[in-house]
Amino acid sequence: MAVLLFSEQDTFFFGLIPFLVLIFCVFKLFKRFQKTGSSFSKFVGVPEEKLSKEGEKIKEKAESKPNETAGKVTALLASGIGGLAMIAVIFIVMMAVIWVVIEGINQCEFLDGFGRCTKVANMKFIPPDGWEVKTNLSDAQDIVHVFGPEKDGSQPNFLIQKYNDVSGTIDELAVEAEAELESYGVEVISMVHSGADVGGHETRQLVFKAYVPEKGYYAKGEQVYFKRGGDLYVITFSTKENQYYTYQWDFKNSKDTIIFVED
Repeated sequence: MAVLLFSEQDTFFFGLIPFLVLIFCVFKLFKRFQKTGSSFSKFVGVPEEKLSKEGEKIKEKAESKPNETAGKVTALLASGIGGLAMIAVIFIVMMAVIWVVIEGINQCEFLDGFGRCTKVANMKFIPPDGWEVKTNLSDAQDIVHVFGPEKDGSQPNFLIQKYNDVSGTIDELAVEAEAELESYGVEVISMVHSGADVGGHETRQLVFKAYVPEKGYYAKGEQVYFKRGGDLYVITFSTKENQYYTYQWDFKNSKDTIIFVED
């Protein structure tokens, strides 16, 4: 699966460049027309006297050869439309190139994410902007816990865990995890089989919802599983249900930057 090269702010900035170029070209044409006045003859750089004479010639030809004159008018209109079409094509191509670059390279593999990558154990990733990264956790399997901003008594977060030497295929382990979650009263909404989603490893992803009695609200989140060698990795994201779509992309974009380095 393609991984984001830039943050949402960076993507917006680079996507804005071709749009600004297009606006600049239109502005220059407008300024030229404004400077020369409303006269079409001045705008195209043809003296009015000459244009008048040419107009008389065209009129005479129009009376004798209406089809020829219509052809010239059609050609003139076509050339104008063609120019606009060319600008549109250039704009679309530029946007396509930007999209391919953004979607095709992992940030932590591209100049180390411009210094934004966080290294924890045998992996690197870029946490969402403003989120707090906590390491040195008490449980041995916990690698890193990342916390977002507090809002309405809730704090979005995701936890990355590693379980050493786990037997079974990723499908078998995902089914076991689903059954375990349901045994705790967690509602599994969906199971997704994806391609090379995290660090080039095939994943299984559960979307779940669970009531948090001590908080008095429902939490919603995702649990992503993949194997690297014989080790099982589990990434769990959760937040208040009504904030799920607010922070889902922060989690996804960060997850997609994960790469593995030498242990």
